Amino acid sequence: MLSKPIADLIQAMAKWGKTRGEAVQQAYLFEGDWSPWAQVEQALQFMNSFRNVQVTRGQTIHTNPDVKADLLISGGGNKKIAISLTCELYADTEQDPSPRPPGAPAQYGLGSGEAVADKTCEKVLACYQAMKVVDLSLFSPVVMGMMVSKVANDAAKYYLCDHTGFQAQTLYTGKSGDMVGLYYKAL
Repeated sequence: MLSKPIADLIQAMAKWGKTRGEAVQQAYLFEGDWSPWAQVEQALQFMNSFRNVQVTRGQTIHTNPDVKADLLISGGGNKKIAISLTCELYADTEQDPSPRPPGAPAQYGLGSGEAVADKTCEKVLACYQAMKVVDLSLFSPVVMGMMVSKVANDAAKYYLCDHTGFQAQTLYTGKSGDMVGLYYKAL
């Protein structure tokens, strides 16, 4: 069960998705990582939705400097909410392979045409593993993946939801039925 502050953030993201979903689909088609743009958009959405919060980006939240929060939200309670947000890339993963994260499901990367989706799911799971070391007395970590393609949404439902207990939220459904999905898990 999600805490109320985290549930409120998910609802704010859903509201953002309804108004910015088409822009997300366009950003997805650009070459390169569109995660920083989505993170800034979310930071602005949170600050506009919740006047009492402060949002910072790229903050180290563990003695390991590689464990960072893409978004660190404070002012809404005793703990800071540390969000890791990974966005699906429109890329060819055979040219850009990613490492297999610890504890990845046995079927990773074996499906036909699912290399890009698997890579995004692997990145989300790697962030999930990294966030497990965060001090839970200070932070409420939330790991998120934002998917745009049908293949990635299907893979996320299978790998993240069915195998790892992530929850899903549709952020936007386009005229052609394409959707932007958010997959998240609080620690």
